[in-house]
Amino acid sequence: GRAGAASAAGPMRILALHGNRQNGEVFRTRLDPVVRRLEDAGHRVFFVDAPHEVPMGPGDEVPMRTWWTREGGDGAGTSGWDESLAALRGVWTSRGPFQGIVGFSQGAAAGLVLCELADAADASFASLRCAVLCAGYAVPSRGAIDRAAISGRVRVMLIAGDADE
Repeated sequence: GRAGAASAAGPMRILALHGNRQNGEVFRTRLDPVVRRLEDAGHRVFFVDAPHEVPMGPGDEVPMRTWWTREGGDGAGTSGWDESLAALRGVWTSRGPFQGIVGFSQGAAAGLVLCELADAADASFASLRCAVLCAGYAVPSRGAIDRAAISGRVRVMLIAGDADE
C-alpha cells in the first residue's frame, strides 16, 4: 500500500512553516493528528518560528510571528523576506537537511519559494523532494526567482478551498 511506498523511500525530515500571526507551537497543535501519523511512520517533523514578531492581538498569550509584512498600498512588495530566507537557510543547515515541507497560508507561500529555489538548483535546498502547501499564495516579490530555471523536480501538492484566492 501507500505506507510501504513511503517507507521504501526512507523516513523524511519535514519542515513545518506556520502562517502569518502564528508560531511553530500553534501550528504543531493544529497539525497534531497528522504529525502523530507521520511520526508513527518514521518521519520527523520540525516546527520553526518565523523571525519577525507581530504585535500581540486579543486572545494572544504569546507573541505571534510572521515571515514578512506587506509594504506599499498595493501589497506588491514585502518587508522582512530576506531575513526570513536567511533564517530558513540557517534552519536547513542546523536542523536539516529536509526532504519535505508542509506549510499553511503565509508558510505555504514561503514553502513554495523554497521549492522554486530547490528546483532552480539552489544548493541550500537541494535535498527537498516534496511539499504539501495549504491555502498559500504567490509571494508578492519581484524578480526573486528566474522561473525559467525551474525544473519541476520537487513534487508539490497545493490545497486550496473555495474561499482561498
